[in-house]
Amino acid sequence: MKQLLVFVNWMLMISSSLAQSKTYSTVAIGKIPESQLTFVEKWAYPWHIIKIKDGRFEDSESGKIIKGKVARLYFTANCQTDVQGGYSIRYCYASKNKDTIRLNFADGLPAYANEFNIYIEKDRFSFEPKIIYPQLTPNEKLIYKPISSKLILDHNNYKTIKVITGYINAVFEEITYSSNKTQTVKKYYFRGYFKAPVK
Repeated sequence: MKQLLVFVNWMLMISSSLAQSKTYSTVAIGKIPESQLTFVEKWAYPWHIIKIKDGRFEDSESGKIIKGKVARLYFTANCQTDVQGGYSIRYCYASKNKDTIRLNFADGLPAYANEFNIYIEKDRFSFEPKIIYPQLTPNEKLIYKPISSKLILDHNNYKTIKVITGYINAVFEEITYSSNKTQTVKKYYFRGYFKAPVK
C-alpha cells in the first residue's frame, strides 16, 4: 500500500502541463435537459476507502479501520475524456473568486491524476487541461492547445447562483516537442454534463 501512495504522490508532482496556450470562448445560455442530470442521485465512497466484508471500512492510505459511517460523495458531473485510453469523470468542484468562477473536474485516483479546468470571467471562459503522466523523457516538453470549446450554462444569472449547471465540449491538442526537435501531436476531447454547488 505504501508503494501505491508513493507512486500516486510521484505522479502528482510530475505535471506535463509545462506550457499552456490560453484561448477564450463565449459562454452560451441554454436549457439542460433533466434527463441528462440524473447522475446527481448516484454516489461513491472516496477512492481510498474500501468496504470490508463485515461492513466496516478501511482507509487504504493509513491502513486504519474506520468506525461508523463514511460520507458518500454524490456525483456532480457525468463527463468523459479519451486521455490515457479514456475514462469517466464524476466530480465537478465549482468555486468563485471575485468575478471568476472556476470549474475543476477531477476523478480516477489512483490511476488518473488529471484535471480539467474551466475559468469563467464575465461572458467568456477558457478551458485548461492539466494532464499528469507517470514519467516524462528528460528533454520532452508538452504544450496543450485548445482547438474548440463550447460551454452551455443553464442560467443567465450564473454569476450569482449557488448551483451551476451546464454542458462542456472541448477538443484540445497535446503537442510533444522532443530533444531532437521532432514534434508529435495528439488530439483529445473532454465533454459532458455537470451540476455542482458553487463555493
